[in-house]
Amino acid sequence: MLLAYFPNTNTSIYTLYAANRLKGTATLEIPENLRSQYMETYVFFIAANHKQVSNSVYTGSLNK
Repeated sequence: MLLAYFPNTNTSIYTLYAANRLKGTATLEIPENLRSQYMETYVFFIAANHKQVSNSVYTGSLNK
């Protein structure tokens, strides 16, 4: 899962199934009107069988 939180508007954008392990990359589409806004980003992983979930990891901020 990828998540971007926008504290100034108290909104978030996320995707639960951004990629699989074989693909090796994941992308979160941010709407154009939010791309220049300050955001905090997070990632966590879900097992393919959906039985295990990692802790979330803070991946940084953008547009500070």
